Amino acid sequence: MRTLTLTALLLALPLVCRADDVDPEPPGGSAVLRKLQGEWQAVRRIRSGKETAFDKASYTFKKDRVTAVMGKGTPREMKFKPDSKRPDAFALDQGNAKMSGSHFIFKIEKGELYLLPVTFATKADKKPDFSGNKAPVIVFKKVE
Repeated sequence: MRTLTLTALLLALPLVCRADDVDPEPPGGSAVLRKLQGEWQAVRRIRSGKETAFDKASYTFKKDRVTAVMGKGTPREMKFKPDSKRPDAFALDQGNAKMSGSHFIFKIEKGELYLLPVTFATKADKKPDFSGNKAPVIVFKKVE
């Protein structure tokens, strides 16, 4: 009887240990969300082809939510929605008219996240221009 009880406890142990684990997979299983998970701090901006220091923004992606902090402003939480037509694009929705519908095209290169706002100048482009000539690009580093 003692052996049966011990065996049952040992078999139940993985179930108890896994109950508090955080699910690393964002809802919907989006590959875009997996790439962006975590905190990103702005390091520079590219505008008119010129790079300048820029540290006034951070984005924290957690599951399907994004917390944005601009400068010393109040953190804003928004809903993250990957673009179903472009794997390199997403929208942020704060639920109000001010930020609702902000769209971005992104790339991750050499550990840096490049964010390009989708504007009239970039919307039709199939290949986005991350040079900063058409629209400003903000470059982020992942906070470890």
